[in-house]
Amino acid sequence: MLFILTLFTALALYNAVLLPIGEAADETDHYQYLRFVARTGHPPLTAAERVEAGFKGGLAPLYYWLTAWPVALVGEQTPPDIRRVDARPERHIPTDGLGINHVLHTLDEQWPWRGQPLAWRLVRLLSVPMGWITILAAYALARRLAPDRPRVAWLAAAFIAFLPRFVISSAVINDDNLVFALTALLLLVEVIILQSQRPPTARMMALLGALFGLSLVTKYFSLILIPEIIFVQLSILNSQFSIGALAHWRIGSLKIESLAAFFAALMLTAGGWFIFILVRFNRVAELGLIPGLAASLGEPQITEGLVGLLSGQPVRPPAAVYGLGEWLGLLYRSFWFEYGWMQVFAPAWVYWLFSAFLLFALAGWVAGRGSAGQIQGSAPTTVWVLLLLRLGLFVVVVLGRYTLSATIDTGQGRHLYPALPVIALFVALGLERWGWGDWRLGIGRLGDWVLAVALYLLPAIYVLIPANIILPRYPVLPVTTRSPEELPVSHPLSLPFGDSLRLAGLDAPENGATGEALPVTLYWQAEDEAGQDYLVSLCLVDPQERPAACWRGHFAGGRYPARAWEAGDTLLDTVFIPIPACDLPAAATYRLRLEVRPLAAVSADPLPEAKPVLAHTFDRPQVRLTTGRPAPDGQAEFWLGPRRLSGPVDLPFAAAVSQISYAAGSAPAPALRHAASGRPWPPLTGLDGPLHLPCTGGASPQLTTYIAAPTLPGGEYRPDPDTARPGLSLTYTPRVRVFAAITPTLTFADTLAPLHIQLPPPDSPSQPLVLPAASPLPVTIRWQARRWMADPLVVSLKLLDKDYQVGAERVVTLGDRYPNVLWAPGEVV
Repeated sequence: MLFILTLFTALALYNAVLLPIGEAADETDHYQYLRFVARTGHPPLTAAERVEAGFKGGLAPLYYWLTAWPVALVGEQTPPDIRRVDARPERHIPTDGLGINHVLHTLDEQWPWRGQPLAWRLVRLLSVPMGWITILAAYALARRLAPDRPRVAWLAAAFIAFLPRFVISSAVINDDNLVFALTALLLLVEVIILQSQRPPTARMMALLGALFGLSLVTKYFSLILIPEIIFVQLSILNSQFSIGALAHWRIGSLKIESLAAFFAALMLTAGGWFIFILVRFNRVAELGLIPGLAASLGEPQITEGLVGLLSGQPVRPPAAVYGLGEWLGLLYRSFWFEYGWMQVFAPAWVYWLFSAFLLFALAGWVAGRGSAGQIQGSAPTTVWVLLLLRLGLFVVVVLGRYTLSATIDTGQGRHLYPALPVIALFVALGLERWGWGDWRLGIGRLGDWVLAVALYLLPAIYVLIPANIILPRYPVLPVTTRSPEELPVSHPLSLPFGDSLRLAGLDAPENGATGEALPVTLYWQAEDEAGQDYLVSLCLVDPQERPAACWRGHFAGGRYPARAWEAGDTLLDTVFIPIPACDLPAAATYRLRLEVRPLAAVSADPLPEAKPVLAHTFDRPQVRLTTGRPAPDGQAEFWLGPRRLSGPVDLPFAAAVSQISYAAGSAPAPALRHAASGRPWPPLTGLDGPLHLPCTGGASPQLTTYIAAPTLPGGEYRPDPDTARPGLSLTYTPRVRVFAAITPTLTFADTLAPLHIQLPPPDSPSQPLVLPAASPLPVTIRWQARRWMADPLVVSLKLLDKDYQVGAERVVTLGDRYPNVLWAPGEVV
């Protein structure tokens, strides 16, 4: 058992450190609640405080009371902060709004931790001992129910300890961790009571009431355990009447004493809090009895679902409904492994292996090798019913959530985890009857080792190494809130441009070779937000300042354009200058030249202005070039960052592809064309041209830059002619956009224009639109962007009567989940 706990702890700590913060389900919302408790010292006590505490502000408080102290210790406002994407629409810009991340991950999250990343990980560490309690409770439960077969107990413990989704839950911030532990202990105490040959003592019943109360003030869905508690109480009553050793006159006093102890502990742990929230937050007068009381629990999804269910209206939003089969598939897969708010799943083979493992365990039951009779105790039938009741109640929970709202978040397998000790016990019994658990080395046990590793441990360990599946989905932006003076910059500078931006330094090697990419790190600093985007050009130039090799593109290769910058940002922008492949007659020394040009705000395509806002040739460092690789056999080479491209390549939004062509004489340079339509990919205009590198043989390489712009059609692009780079294909998958010609119409500061406003049609064309009182009025507005926008906008819609008095109003962020800062010029939204 010690080995199981040690390995579980190692896996949980490893994931607590490496998993991207804020990307586990609901983690950002839980942390906002923790910050509120750290600041105020109490949970939300008013409706306004619930709003201030965030989306989870109405949840039960115990978990947050216990785990807010690291946030208070560090300081809930101590920088650097976490960059929640939903807090600033501009944070959608780096991914064009297509990213799955809930947090913009930056260098501030990396070691050494400080500020909120430090507090976040400290809270995560508190989840690990909660996982220990769940595992140990499951182990103790199995030991009590199968005392003569210890292998069942540690198989059950191992099943939970290495279940990937449970390990992840035990490595992140989530109130589930505490409720899993408390409900596991609650089940263990219930089994002890039912197995006992004597009536439960008042102390044991008080423990039962306290565990139930603590579960309730940890997570309100623990109310589903009320039938289980009633079943245990009725079983106790029945057993008391059947114990002949007790005098009849003592039965009533024992029953009253045990019930009094149970309810006293329950009221002490949960009663006061529930009375408070029912009085303070109920909406019975507004919604009716059941939905109004449910509103006290702060779960809008449940409240709205109950309102619809009891009123006979649809309870599920049609746009978000999953079919039952698809939803069950989500539930099953996420039981084993998921991350990223149900956005990151394992490869199919992982779930197939887990399924084979589960079928192997079930086969032990089907073959008659596992049975209810194997569960030992004085009342095996009662215990068996209790276990099935626990499992059935949480199956009802997940099915009930599906009924009320068949969205992706209701299909989470972790909602079954309060029944995990039961599931683990059943699995362990099935496996044990096949001989699993006897790990003495020998020929007869070799097959068990192989099956255990291949069907469960192998896929579990694979998915619990974040670098395999999770980390590639959450790239880290090379941004920090540290000033350039705090960083090890080789060549400090201070070259301002724009209103509040500057180049603060650079790092570059002093030696390079032809045919390779030269890495140069530029340190940019934003003293304030940038109002527009820029194009960066970095070249190696000869003594006549003619370019010998160049790279051109957005900041950070398009991953962090200037409009996304925040005040105080320092961007560590590593540029890779592709140097043409050729034979040099001798080594030569070159200098670096930097130019920064504004991009035309009215053009959806990257259109740099003729005059740069920053132009500088650096005296240091000087780069000495030597022959590295001769000219290639093909007519061109294509570079993306440090990679010389070959084969199929997926292109991110705003990526810059550098083409170096080696066409001889007057032969035209190759081009990139859409494989299906033959349409050419328009290259960057006005900057590219010949590169002045003294190659032997008279070769004159040419540079062409392609940028993945919003207007570029998605699909596969190939070099034309194919011989330019055989086998190369570039696949671009942009956001679907609709463009239209810009026509004169009403505009707001030449930024955007409303093209059309649509209301529901009236019953008769000659009659006005009539709406019932208190019903919503759907309004559709078609907008057209006239330029790139750096700031999010807010729209206020008002209904005015004939005297211009406001009858109704709605204020919303323009574009909502597709904010206006993503709209391209000419785009219709």
